[in-house]
Amino acid sequence: MKKIYVLGLMIFSTLGLFAQVTVFTDDFSTNQSLTYTTSGAIGASAWSVLTGGIVGQDFGARRNTVVAQLELTNDATAAANQSGWCFTSTPTSSFTAPYNTTLNLNGGLITWTFNMRQIRTNPAGFVAGSYGVAFILAGDGTNGAAGTTGYAVALGQPGTTDPIRLLKFNNGMQGTIANIITSNTVGLTTFGADYLSIKVTYVPSTDTWELFLRNDGLAAFADPTTGILVSQGTAIDNQFTGASLGFMGGYWQGSTRTHTDSIL
Repeated sequence: MKKIYVLGLMIFSTLGLFAQVTVFTDDFSTNQSLTYTTSGAIGASAWSVLTGGIVGQDFGARRNTVVAQLELTNDATAAANQSGWCFTSTPTSSFTAPYNTTLNLNGGLITWTFNMRQIRTNPAGFVAGSYGVAFILAGDGTNGAAGTTGYAVALGQPGTTDPIRLLKFNNGMQGTIANIITSNTVGLTTFGADYLSIKVTYVPSTDTWELFLRNDGLAAFADPTTGILVSQGTAIDNQFTGASLGFMGGYWQGSTRTHTDSIL
């Protein structure tokens, strides 16, 4: 079976001078295919695929026809599974006004709202060869594993407890990771194959971040823009908010185990 990381409905907005403006949204209902893309653009969509790892690794991504979602896999072709990673990204420089790729230059609250899922019961994290998934909110390149900096929401770490973490990364997701907010409220402290609704907000004037979560169970994604998502607290961080972070997308890494993992 495939190892897949799945992303559902995504809406990204920023508060302009007078009102909240949606600067990017995608429900993955167009440019669909059952075939995985292993490099480059996914059809005519705004998303592109970059993979890396051991030579012969078999990672890729698709906008699924059966279920409208973005899926990342380590079983994209008939080749043998190998340790590696996949980053499926879209350039934030193409977002509509008033968004600025330098986060602290935006004129008001920035909000990321999205679904996320992976199917491993105990994802081990982001050391090469381990399983980990992330939605990179803002990064400065298309290599999600190394050589880039930015901010992400991630699932997977050593040990048996796997919270959702809002974090910053230096030298990619396999480099140095520092948690900003870790999920901590009742029922939201550890996750496996759950369907999740997630919201992150950032206030440019104060560099204040906030993480919101909802566990939608094991059956299907729910609309992350409706209902109640529970705040996991706030924190201040500005390490990379003054840099141009031109890419956003789903990151999935793993090894050769044969089962399905999913995100967005």
